[in-house]
Amino acid sequence: MRKFTATVMVAAAAAIAVGGVLFGAGCAMGGSPGFYYDGDGIHVKERTAIPQREDHVQAYTKLSPVKNLDIRLENADLTIVQGEEWAVEYVLDGYRAEPEYRTENQTLTIREGEWRGENDWHIFSFGPSWWRDESAQSASPYVKITIPKDGALEQVMLENEYGDIFVEKKLLAKEVSIYAECGAVEMGDWEGDSLLVEEAYGCFTAGRLKGESLIISSESGEVKTGALFVKNADFQMEYGDLSATVEECARVEVENESGSVTLGLVGGMERFGVSLHTDWGTIRTPDGYVEADEMEGNSDFVRKKDDGASIRIHTEYGDIRVREEA
Repeated sequence: MRKFTATVMVAAAAAIAVGGVLFGAGCAMGGSPGFYYDGDGIHVKERTAIPQREDHVQAYTKLSPVKNLDIRLENADLTIVQGEEWAVEYVLDGYRAEPEYRTENQTLTIREGEWRGENDWHIFSFGPSWWRDESAQSASPYVKITIPKDGALEQVMLENEYGDIFVEKKLLAKEVSIYAECGAVEMGDWEGDSLLVEEAYGCFTAGRLKGESLIISSESGEVKTGALFVKNADFQMEYGDLSATVEECARVEVENESGSVTLGLVGGMERFGVSLHTDWGTIRTPDGYVEADEMEGNSDFVRKKDDGASIRIHTEYGDIRVREEA
């Protein structure tokens, strides 16, 4: 058995060596090391015409006023700006399928297409992807939506896999849902009923937020907002720092697994009432630092109003700082 195994290993090594020599010789003679296989058989670079891909381009186009946005992208950046009229434009990667773009029932819908190569180019491939002409790809795919200053929306759904989301105007929208996988979300002021933001790996930055409900969930990334004028605000974070200013809120709940929390309370702690707890970290209030429990190592600070505390912060590994603002 050992002799047979040794023979097989020697034969395999010899085959690999011969294959390496042939591989090198083929490349030296101008051959391509990559190939792909599909329903038509095996394709090599020297005998395959590379399909030319052009970006999907929608020039600046004026729109009738819309009430809803339903935008779902993969790689392109999304920007919403203020202008004189409703309009849309985009340049999307030609290596993706034709995007879905339509306006009906006062809803603007845009969907970035899937990669062509994952569906209709090949079943199996090996080596460099020479059949994808990288020079033909869009260097900066984007979607840009223009909204008038007083343009108000009912429902807004923004979803992006690997691109950034920028909302450069004050967003007037009753219900807003934003989902971002691996990109930053930056927005100015918002006014409406509910704002939901779910971030996986990216930072969230916003200005003045005013509404009934605010929910921000972040797996990994910094969260920073301006003044909060919301009835109920919930921050659920795993890894990242949070900073915000509380102006008018009936309830603020913060859960942070690993990261610091800094809140500015307009009018002071007595106006809101606070309940602060950290398992491993320090608590700093206008009254000074809070001493940690000698046995457990955690820290607590409670200063309630007559009707309880409307600001509750809990961190596992992170500092808590509460400051008073005029």
